[in-house]
Amino acid sequence: VNKLVRHFGYPEVLRSFTFSWDWMMKGLILDKAHGNVLKVDRHKWGSGNVLVSSSHISIYWQQHHTSNHSTTSRQEPLAVHKDSAHGSALDSKTYAQLYKAAVDMCHRDGSLKKAVAQNPEKYIWKDPMLKEVLVSMRAGGRRLFLATNSLWDYTNVAMNYVLDDKVGADKSTDWLRFFDVVVVGCGKPGFFNSSGQLFHVDVKSGLLSNTDNGAPIIPVDEADRSEPAQPQLELPPGGMSPSRPRVFQGGCYRDLHRMLGVTSGEQVLYAGDHIYGDIVKAKKAIGWRTMLVVPELAVELKLQGETQMIQEELRVLRQQRGQLEDQIQRFEWALQQQGPNGDQDSQVERYACVYTSHISNLAYYSPTQKWQGRLDILAHEDWHLTEPDQK
Repeated sequence: VNKLVRHFGYPEVLRSFTFSWDWMMKGLILDKAHGNVLKVDRHKWGSGNVLVSSSHISIYWQQHHTSNHSTTSRQEPLAVHKDSAHGSALDSKTYAQLYKAAVDMCHRDGSLKKAVAQNPEKYIWKDPMLKEVLVSMRAGGRRLFLATNSLWDYTNVAMNYVLDDKVGADKSTDWLRFFDVVVVGCGKPGFFNSSGQLFHVDVKSGLLSNTDNGAPIIPVDEADRSEPAQPQLELPPGGMSPSRPRVFQGGCYRDLHRMLGVTSGEQVLYAGDHIYGDIVKAKKAIGWRTMLVVPELAVELKLQGETQMIQEELRVLRQQRGQLEDQIQRFEWALQQQGPNGDQDSQVERYACVYTSHISNLAYYSPTQKWQGRLDILAHEDWHLTEPDQK
């Protein structure tokens, strides 16, 4: 909102709006041409499924953003606010581009992550069972890794809060004990199909140092030191040592495979919450086993249980509708077999003065027989064909 007001000319009243996180859901498509919000099925078919139209958005704002000031236009949607600020209406595609540009600016200037870092408990949901799951995995001999597009500073903030409940000056690197390898700044989905430079991260300063495919590079001016760093890339059998946390930035999946001793993609179970950036590419490009994290699933299961009777009734009605549609199709097919149909009916009516199944039918009529076409009547002129109680 601050970006829309400061950089794109929206009015100050937007700052007082309240965000409703539960109004929208994942998987929706914005129709940039007409401003509609669509929900489509797995076959990309969305005929009739206009979840929210531009007029409905206006109604939503009127219902959820009432104003205490009689002279403000707060009851109107964002697009209308933009129009009033600039004096001219823009097309829906331009509005979508403005909103996307504002969101992209939040990512580029770091304002989004700064807000989360200052108050992680407000923006990050902490799973109370996550720590137990990681401990159980490591106890079972599994090697764990964290691969994230976030850089080290933000990753350290988030993981401190999620795993050790530490914020601010209390942050430490103790949370690294749960993982064998941590890779930040991955650049997914490119991480799964391209090769990038791999850097080692100094967890105390956040500075990067060059590596040779993960192995440390000895600086030229330190080549004569007595105990050079060992260019060891693969982890020891016991996993990562807390005294030597292995945190990297960049690289690609091949580096991760070497560090973990992975010889086949199917040996890896990868959990992610982004269907394209995490799941699709990891599965199709390198054959990882994948687990999609869908936070909304708990709400869906709850609603499914509450609406079980309605869903059963809907299933029965759909089955009956299918049976009726089958009967209608059979009747229509039977009627079509009785004579001309479609465009042929129209042509017969327009161009044939009379029509018959066989020319020999004329044998039943006098050579001087005259035929007269049936009068065309309007809907109100067939009153004599109507049932008496319907006149």
